[in-house]
Amino acid sequence: MRADTAERLLRATGASSLFVDDVLGDLEELRTQRQRAGQSGGRWWYATEVLRALPHAQRDGLRGVGLSHLLDWTQKVIAAWILLGVAALITGCMIYGMWSALTPPAERPAIWLPSGLSITGLLIAGALNYLLLGYVAAWMERDRPLIVTMVAALLGAGTHTLLVRDGIGEVGVGVLLFPMMVGGLIAAGGTWRVARGGLTRP
Repeated sequence: MRADTAERLLRATGASSLFVDDVLGDLEELRTQRQRAGQSGGRWWYATEVLRALPHAQRDGLRGVGLSHLLDWTQKVIAAWILLGVAALITGCMIYGMWSALTPPAERPAIWLPSGLSITGLLIAGALNYLLLGYVAAWMERDRPLIVTMVAALLGAGTHTLLVRDGIGEVGVGVLLFPMMVGGLIAAGGTWRVARGGLTRP
């Protein structure tokens, strides 16, 4: 991880400039000391240390946050979810329309039964949807995009937990893993957006 990417990630939490500068300065000093001692101080070590510092940066960035901020972030997450839902619906309708136009009525099955390939495609599409949700949610917030991403991840994981809670007693840990994967994908999408930089919302 490069220093400019680390700076973008830390500042995306809303942490103060003093906090970010202190963290980056300490990491550079520690990396120099490790390299002199013959220890690992490469990109993997640097990225790990930056990720370890993110929760502390988020705590610093949440200082002074009130109910109005939480409502604003929730509205942005819902807007991102609706936007992606509409886009997915339009795409699905277009695909179905093309399939209907290319497939004669006599060859269309009366009942659609998902095959292994179609299930794999649906899983990939779902994963991409959650990644894009985190990406768009981070794009919609200028000051604290990573905080909004965390809100989106918590809402996504919480919503899916409620949807599958009736099966928790039967499936156990397997059901709990799905909401965790949803939250992780959303968080990864927002982090990807911040790490990329460049595209700045006007």
